[in-house]
Amino acid sequence: MWDETKYLADHLHEVPVLILACIEDDGRSDDFARGATIYPSVQNMLLAARGLGLGSCLTTRHRKHEAEIKEMLGIPENVHIASMLPLGFPADGAKYGPTRRRPASEVTYYERWGDT
Repeated sequence: MWDETKYLADHLHEVPVLILACIEDDGRSDDFARGATIYPSVQNMLLAARGLGLGSCLTTRHRKHEAEIKEMLGIPENVHIASMLPLGFPADGAKYGPTRRRPASEVTYYERWGDT
C-alpha cells in the first residue's frame, strides 16, 4: 500500500479533478466528532464515481500542506479540509474492476472480539 500512496503523492499534479471535502468549525463539536458528519457524503461520492467508471480514493495526504492549500484557494481559517478525493478515469492497464471482499461472516463478531 505504501507504493500506491507514494505514487499518488508523486503524481497528484496529473489528476484531472481534486475534490476537497471541507467542514466548517462551528465551535459546537470537538475534533473527534466533527468528521463524522462529512464522511458519509464522501463515501457517497466514492460510490457514485465508481458507478460512473471513475477512479477515486479518500486521502488525507493534503494535511501536511493544509495551510498553504487553504491560502491558495481562499478557504477560511474556520473551515477544515476533511479529505481529498482525486478523481479521474483509470489509466490504461490499471487494475480496475469488481472488488473482492472477505465474507462478512469472517469479520463480524458477536458479543466479543473474535467470536464469529
